[in-house]
Amino acid sequence: MRNHYIVLAAVLSASVAACVPANSSSTATPVAGTPGVPSTAAAPEPVPPATQPTTAPTAAPAVSSAAPAAAAGVPADQSNPPGIQPLTDAEAQEAELKCTRLGRAIEKEVKAARKAGKSPYQAVLEALKNPPSVPGMDVPRCAELMRRDVIASQALNIESEAKNNLKAISVGLATATQRTPPEFCPSAPPVPPSLDQVRNGPWQSQPTSWDAPGWKCTGFNLRGAPQYFQYELKTDPATQTWEVIARGYPVAGQPATELYVRGTAVNGKIQPSSQVMRR
Repeated sequence: MRNHYIVLAAVLSASVAACVPANSSSTATPVAGTPGVPSTAAAPEPVPPATQPTTAPTAAPAVSSAAPAAAAGVPADQSNPPGIQPLTDAEAQEAELKCTRLGRAIEKEVKAARKAGKSPYQAVLEALKNPPSVPGMDVPRCAELMRRDVIASQALNIESEAKNNLKAISVGLATATQRTPPEFCPSAPPVPPSLDQVRNGPWQSQPTSWDAPGWKCTGFNLRGAPQYFQYELKTDPATQTWEVIARGYPVAGQPATELYVRGTAVNGKIQPSSQVMRR
């Protein structure tokens, strides 16, 4: 999967990049509400709930202590969440060569939206709803390319929260097996309990949200931090298998996506997983 963000960078570089600090990320510690930022884009925020379409609620799967069932998956870094169409190489080249002037033309609207408290992504998307006429340019075509690029960048940026936290939880599982005596952490229920709680933006956990023995065993919690994904832990001591799952809505109004890391303990020890999968 290729990520371009060329047009987004052109629009944001002059108008908002200087006033929005880049976020740092880590695969060894929990990171919530601070998705990793594409190298050419300023730190985004999801579109506020009021602007997002709603769909029927999705119930959270029940926690099971059974071994994680085999499921076909694809690497998350080589696949897309539902609802985005990243630019192809040809489209990215087209946007870079033909659409830069539209970015400059909407710069004033983007600055005004940022001053009004809009996120960089939301500011650009709102400016593209009624773009100005630019002589010699196919404005509708350029606006559509830019819109797709912004949505894809935002979605993959939001997903970085889940990727970082899945890896952090797997580190916690591995650490537990290194203790004296070693612990193979039990399953832990979804947090938040309902997937619908993260449908329209970030959710904030309560002090007791991560009190289940499984979560305490991993040492992982996001108390007080905004999170865009629901997290669940499934383990089976009998087969020494484990799976950590993250479910969320990177694209407003689109179906949820599910990311996961999984593995099998070897001689009672867990190796942290670096491969995040999607199904």
